[in-house]
Amino acid sequence: MKVTGVVSKIQSGLIYMETPVGTLHLTSKSGVRDGHPALKVGDTVTVWVNEDNIVLDVHKKGDVAIHRFLTGKLTYTNADKTQIKMWTPEGQKTLSVKPESRKFSVLPEGTPVTVELNESGQVIDIHRADKP
Repeated sequence: MKVTGVVSKIQSGLIYMETPVGTLHLTSKSGVRDGHPALKVGDTVTVWVNEDNIVLDVHKKGDVAIHRFLTGKLTYTNADKTQIKMWTPEGQKTLSVKPESRKFSVLPEGTPVTVELNESGQVIDIHRADKP
């Protein structure tokens, strides 16, 4: 889900964002970390949230935010989930996994998956492709 809102308060490591669906609380564990521009009160922000209410990506208004989807068979996941390999129609792909996105469940090798990639080409979400 893509949600846009305005930063209303920053306090004790929490960023409060007012959105049409309510207030979101962002922390460094939820996608606001190094590599993102510093947020301040009044900034318009777009966040991508998955079905588990985990913030996958954060962008200030005006930032380029192009997400791509790639489907194939999972062929490898390293133990600390920092990297996956998958077989796609274009061949074997090795992809890095964004730190806050490493909470995906264990998927066995050979599982058909669809990954969402941010504009840097990092995996920000992964889903089984054989289940609706």
